[in-house]
Amino acid sequence: MAEDLTAALLELQSTGLPRLDDEFDFYDEVRRFEKSLIKRILRVTEGSQRKAAKLLRMKPTTLNSKLRSLKLGPWEGR
Repeated sequence: MAEDLTAALLELQSTGLPRLDDEFDFYDEVRRFEKSLIKRILRVTEGSQRKAAKLLRMKPTTLNSKLRSLKLGPWEGR
């Protein structure tokens, strides 16, 4: 599982930075990154929110709240 998580993080790093122009929105980019990271970790943990929360070092209730705020259903991580 640790290898899968490391691979997912390396892939996120290789996506490059967005264009820093007048259209750039910091909060949109943070939201995009957060959504992508959570989806990948849920794939690694085979949809287990409890395991994903542990890897992210957050409480499961916090992860669940983030899933709702990012509009990610339980099917999104698989």
